[in-house]
Amino acid sequence: MEIDGLHIVAPDPAAHADMLFEILNLEWDGIDESLRAGQIAGSYYDWRTARVGLLDGQLVTHFGVYDITMRIGIARARTAGVNLVATHPEYRRRGLMAQTGRAAVAAMRAHEYDLSLICNGTAGYYGRFGYVFAWPEVDFVIQTEHLPAGPLDVELRTCATEQRADFAALYNRENETVTGTAVRPTFPRGKHPGNGRGYFWTDACGATGGYIFCDVHESSSTLWHDDSAGDVERRLRALGELARRNGCAQVRFERLPYHSAMGRQLRRMSCRVESKYVQDGGWMVQIVNLPSLFQKLAPELSRRLSRSDLAGWSGELLLVGSGEAITLSVDRGHVRVAPAADSLHAIEAGDALAQLAIGADSPDATVESASIRLSGDAGRLLPVLFPAQHPQMSNDDL
Repeated sequence: MEIDGLHIVAPDPAAHADMLFEILNLEWDGIDESLRAGQIAGSYYDWRTARVGLLDGQLVTHFGVYDITMRIGIARARTAGVNLVATHPEYRRRGLMAQTGRAAVAAMRAHEYDLSLICNGTAGYYGRFGYVFAWPEVDFVIQTEHLPAGPLDVELRTCATEQRADFAALYNRENETVTGTAVRPTFPRGKHPGNGRGYFWTDACGATGGYIFCDVHESSSTLWHDDSAGDVERRLRALGELARRNGCAQVRFERLPYHSAMGRQLRRMSCRVESKYVQDGGWMVQIVNLPSLFQKLAPELSRRLSRSDLAGWSGELLLVGSGEAITLSVDRGHVRVAPAADSLHAIEAGDALAQLAIGADSPDATVESASIRLSGDAGRLLPVLFPAQHPQMSNDDL
């Protein structure tokens, strides 16, 4: 694709990798080594769908895409994770990224993604591509004194902060139905290879029983929890041991899913939960292919409906997104996707249909904030089909 001299293509790892790493290093000084070690190379970075812009053979823009499978309850949505978006400093404010981004979104559709998710999107920018607010970034903070003390019943062994097969299996099993989490591996070598501290332990049979990735932030006297899986009580005891060993007054759990095993346990203790909202920025989402997404969501929607007071409801519910529409054909707890057709029952949501699909907030709040139009029984079906899910994705996955 060529627009006003900007040649937009999928990056070629052989021809463009060095130029790509160079432009990203201009935006994030010192990132080059991490990109080569595993943040792009050897990761789920999608070279076919990401887009770069070339002017006279020089790479000047990059819209990065990662091929991620994201959970929505029991459903699995193929998600184009967007990160490492950058324009060469000498070529900014020319509209080059707007062209590159639109080409990347078109490539997502062509390559059969269901959703797209942006990590830390610049406020006021990505709405032009169809993205809307996805979720607040959530951290849990607990004082070390509130963590269990005493000797550990396992030996903590050091390891690299990599998504080893045994670690990934533990994480996937633990988060099997936690909306917003990614099916691993995503960055097999780790998102920032070589950073942080890794620990793991084994059970009586020698199998991996759990792991913790963390780091020490000395200026704030904080043990920073990046990622972990395994028995929750054992992890909390290990984190308490690590925090005390390193003189940390508190432990911060970055981007911890509210409904994760660790999140549930921390809420039974004395902790603080911090939610960071960014107006028209931060974590953002859009539907790339409405029929495909809801084909995958249908079993989850059926599960929700069959467990509700509306399990006996039958009829057609029209869903209208941005440029696409479908019908959910409901028959006493069973949901299937059909082509769009007029119906007495409709949810006209536009771009905000993506927020309903992932359970970004309570459905009432989403309807109010996005001026969603409801007709017929849509108001009754809405909280059953699209309840708040408190989605969250780990920093280790996007």
